[in-house]
Amino acid sequence: MDLLSLSEAELDRWRKTIDYAKRHGLVPEGHRIECNHPAASTMTVRLVAATHPTAAL
Repeated sequence: MDLLSLSEAELDRWRKTIDYAKRHGLVPEGHRIECNHPAASTMTVRLVAATHPTAAL
């Protein structure tokens, strides 16, 4: 999902929502959320079918 032309408050709200989902185990098993900020006021969010590279085996 590409989020374009967001205000700083909207970006902050998305960051907090993504962090909450990660911290409380709301990401489906076998998946991880990737978040990228390619430019100011934009964000790309992806749900990827894989475990996080730093996850314990």
